[in-house]
Amino acid sequence: MEAITQIINEILSEYQAETWEELAVLLRPYFRWEYENATYLTEQELFEMIRKEKKRIVNSAPIDYKMAIELSQLNKREKMKSSTPKRECC
Repeated sequence: MEAITQIINEILSEYQAETWEELAVLLRPYFRWEYENATYLTEQELFEMIRKEKKRIVNSAPIDYKMAIELSQLNKREKMKSSTPKRECC
C-alpha cells in the first residue's frame, strides 16, 4: 500500500492545475476515470429526456394503465372546474 501511495504522490507532484477537472485531464494517461465518457445534460435536455421516456412508457403500457391515467387526468380537470367559483347572473 505504501508503494502505491508513493507512486501516486510522485505522479501528482509533477502536475499543477487550477481545478480538479484540469488535473483530471492531465492525469488521464495514468488512470481510467469513472466519468471519462460521461454526458452532461442541461436542465432542459434532462426534462425533455424524462418527458420522452414517460411518453414511451405510457404508449407501451397495457390499455388498463392508459385508461387509469386518462381517468386521473379527467378527474383533475373536473376538480379544477368544480373549484372555480361560479358567477351568478343578474
